Amino acid sequence: METRVIFGQYVKEKRLANKQTIEDVSAISGISTSQISRIEKAQRGIPKPPMLEKLAKGIRVPYEELMEKAGYLKNVPVEEVDAVKEFFENHRKADESIEKCLERLRSGDGFHSSIIKELENIIADIANHEGINIEEKIFSHNGLTDLINSMDLNLTQKLELIDKLNELSISMQSNSKENKVYIEIDNLENCIFSQSGVALDDDTQAQLKAVLRAVLKM
Repeated sequence: METRVIFGQYVKEKRLANKQTIEDVSAISGISTSQISRIEKAQRGIPKPPMLEKLAKGIRVPYEELMEKAGYLKNVPVEEVDAVKEFFENHRKADESIEKCLERLRSGDGFHSSIIKELENIIADIANHEGINIEEKIFSHNGLTDLINSMDLNLTQKLELIDKLNELSISMQSNSKENKVYIEIDNLENCIFSQSGVALDDDTQAQLKAVLRAVLKM
């Protein structure tokens, strides 16, 4: 019997033993109900370790036990088990960092369609460089995590992605602050000119505004 079939049966047995519905497991783990159903029915491959960690929480079993049931620790010499666990732990930490980077971008004031496009370009560049095939495009930020997970990046690729996401976040924050500065300057200019009661021609206003902007941005 295939490993994925045995694994799917194990997940279903644990869920039923806990008297949980698929919806219950989904709510705890954050994994969609359709994905859990496909895992139990062996309609997809063995999940990657980051998803296994979420699934372990969902069906209330130790992460290491689920890793073993999934075949990741099969035939690993005893003296190498700790190294293998450390390897998966490093991947888990990298996945957490990627999600935090994405969340920071999503919650920023400057998050809009152009940022989504930048994210698409970053992910596409890594995929093209590493020969990873991407068949779908991102049309909303909600699909970013799923798309990245589907790429099955190695640790080096994940660390590269984290660096690029951090750079984009810094750039977005900088642009957002600069836009706020210009808005405040515009508000102040309007206030000054409206309160002055002095009629100035357009050229004089433009010159005064240029001086005012230079002073306020110092």
